[in-house]
Amino acid sequence: MLGKLMKLMPGYRGYKKKEERRETDRIVREKAIRLLKESEDNMVSTLESAVNAGNKDLMKLIEKARGDIHNYITKIKTAEYGYTPGWNVVAIQEKLLEATIACDSEIILMAQDLKEYTSDINSRAFSNEDVTEQVRQVVKKMGDFRDKYQERIDIVSGTKQIIEME
Repeated sequence: MLGKLMKLMPGYRGYKKKEERRETDRIVREKAIRLLKESEDNMVSTLESAVNAGNKDLMKLIEKARGDIHNYITKIKTAEYGYTPGWNVVAIQEKLLEATIACDSEIILMAQDLKEYTSDINSRAFSNEDVTEQVRQVVKKMGDFRDKYQERIDIVSGTKQIIEME
């Protein structure tokens, strides 16, 4: 009964749809955070192998990769949820919100790939294989991740439209 009454209210349907998209935005980003956290845990475990082997150069490289991953966990946790930053909170237009969700989905795919890749590195490190090149690839993958995350920031801030027009 209440649902029927709410549907009769002007603007309620659009408001509800936007709120559902914002909730989807939140859920998608929580998944990305979870996957990145698993990647970070894999790098910590790989670091233990490097410490046991006494490989200081590899330890530094692993710590850089782990730090990059951690940095983006924090950035995603504190990212705006369907609102643009500014002097006042302005609702993102639906089109931009959809683009944000699509970008977040790509971020999840990248995070899933990173999780699998770091898990493989961890297994190789425990088998005493040299994983230096693979860890360098993690740093590169985090560069790609940084670019995708910047795209998300550009979408949310509205600057992506300006960039695309140039």
